[in-house]
Amino acid sequence: MSGSVAVPPRILLIGLSGVGKSTLAQALCSRWELPHVHIDGFRREYGDGTVAGDYFARAWFLRACSRTPRGIFEFSGSGIHRAAVRQAFQERAIPLLTVWLVIPHERRHERLAARQRPDTPWPDWNLAVSSSVIDEDGQRVLEQDLSQGFWEGPPGWRAARLEAVDPFEILHQRFLELVQEPTSRGCP
Repeated sequence: MSGSVAVPPRILLIGLSGVGKSTLAQALCSRWELPHVHIDGFRREYGDGTVAGDYFARAWFLRACSRTPRGIFEFSGSGIHRAAVRQAFQERAIPLLTVWLVIPHERRHERLAARQRPDTPWPDWNLAVSSSVIDEDGQRVLEQDLSQGFWEGPPGWRAARLEAVDPFEILHQRFLELVQEPTSRGCP
């Protein structure tokens, strides 16, 4: 790893679609020489656009969460599988820093609108609710989990919220501050 910063062996980035999880994870992984483990990578490798394919991809992601001793992991942090992801990380007694990335709602929607057709196979869940309802529910779950310590608890587990609106070098510095502050629960 470059520099003298003691990076936690496992970092979990969570947040709604479009907040910049993948972009930040890729940059940090490159800088810190860590593997990038993300649900969308497993969707591209194992998913086929069906619900069953998505569950298969999630199973591989859960396996990676339980078996990969170091890296930056990434998924939304909400939804029905969050408890399974937490349990998978608990299977190894390794510290975990969970960072919830947030950006203003309008900026997130601009990023989503600017995306090209994704190469990630997503199943059609046939949900009877709008994406804004899903986003509101996801936001509520993320806020509740952070306030109630869902991503904390086991020895060496910490969670923090990080406003992700600045350029990478500033975000990198804020991330380093989170990494170096063992009792941090918020954005520095």
